[in-house]
Amino acid sequence: DKKRAFRSGNKDEMKVVQRELRRKIREGKTSYRRKMEAQLQQNNVSGVWNSLKTISGHKKPDSQVRSELRKIKTRKAAGPDGISSRLLKSCANELCGVAGHIFNLSLRLGRVSQL
Repeated sequence: DKKRAFRSGNKDEMKVVQRELRRKIREGKTSYRRKMEAQLQQNNVSGVWNSLKTISGHKKPDSQVRSELRKIKTRKAAGPDGISSRLLKSCANELCGVAGHIFNLSLRLGRVSQL
């Protein structure tokens, strides 16, 4: 529909199609958020991480990140993000892929994400 509206040059039709696209994107995001919230409420951490791996395009875990996460001292205080060191260490297998992706993306873009 979007291509057809664009090719026709009809601005009113284009606005309608763009509005519909924005609505569908909003619905998809809402649906995904509800799915993630439901999995978290059911303590389905594995399902949440599998979904995040799918979104990020993660293919296989990064063993270097995993080993660094396993070295974390559990008696240390949580960082500015509020994530406990015990959680990071105990979920090293699940987190290594996503954390590695974020780290590599940060290096590639030359920026550090803000909390």
